[in-house]
Amino acid sequence: MSENIEQESGFQAPIGRRKFLALSGGGIAAAILAACSKSDSATTDTTATAETTAPATDTGITGGGGADGTIKIGYVSPATGPLAAFASADAFIFEGIKTFLADGLRVGGKSYKVEILAEDSESDPTKAAAKAGKLITEDG
Repeated sequence: MSENIEQESGFQAPIGRRKFLALSGGGIAAAILAACSKSDSATTDTTATAETTAPATDTGITGGGGADGTIKIGYVSPATGPLAAFASADAFIFEGIKTFLADGLRVGGKSYKVEILAEDSESDPTKAAAKAGKLITEDG
C-alpha cells in the first residue's frame, strides 16, 4: 500500500545511510576516474606548450598528471567546524577508494600509483579556497 502512495504522490522516503554511502562512494570513484583522464591530457598539453614557448622557464607549479608515476588527487572537506557532519563519511569512503586503487590505476596502458591529499577547510569558504589553491600550486 505504501508503494502506491509513493508512486501516486511523487513523494519518496529519504534514503538510508548505507545507500547514501554506496552512492557517494560510486560518485567519488567516478570523479576520480574522470579527473585522472582529464589531468593526464591536461598535463601533456601544458608540458608541450611550456617547452615550445619557454623551455628554460620553471614556474614552480606542478601538475598531478603522473610525471613521476603518481597521480595526486586533492580533496578539500569541512572536517572541523560547524559543517563537520558533512565530512563524517570521508574516512570510510577514502578507505574504500584506497583499497580499490591499492594496485594503482592504469591510464593509457601505463600504471600509476594514486595518492589522495585531503585538506580541512575548517567549514570556512575562504580557507577552503586557500587549501584548494595550495593543493594545486604546492602539492601538485
